[in-house]
Amino acid sequence: MAAFYSYFPYFRLYDDYTKLSKEVYFGERLRASVISKKTSYYGNIYATEKYIYAFFKTDIQVWNWEAEPVALLHFDRRVLTFAVDAEKGILYALVSDKEFDCYRFYTYRLPVSDFVQDVR
Repeated sequence: MAAFYSYFPYFRLYDDYTKLSKEVYFGERLRASVISKKTSYYGNIYATEKYIYAFFKTDIQVWNWEAEPVALLHFDRRVLTFAVDAEKGILYALVSDKEFDCYRFYTYRLPVSDFVQDVR
């Protein structure tokens, strides 16, 4: 199980028995009393058998289940939410199109074997 926190720059991984197995922090460890709810770190999370996809600010971080970073995905549009089809290697993204005042779905091909730094 994975737990990512909206207002804290870290996440935790738990084993099958809900025992904490890994904890990952970005920057120095922050106390709850100094966290500002104006700063949002993690948003939508999507997990597959191999990877955890975590919306972090404006990018998507990809982690394996050992809490090792695999990729940081940058997008050419403002992604609101996403889902991943691991079998087909496709990331589906819902994007806000301000020019036409509507929402659009986009698909991005994810490399099957390795990840790249930019998804366009």
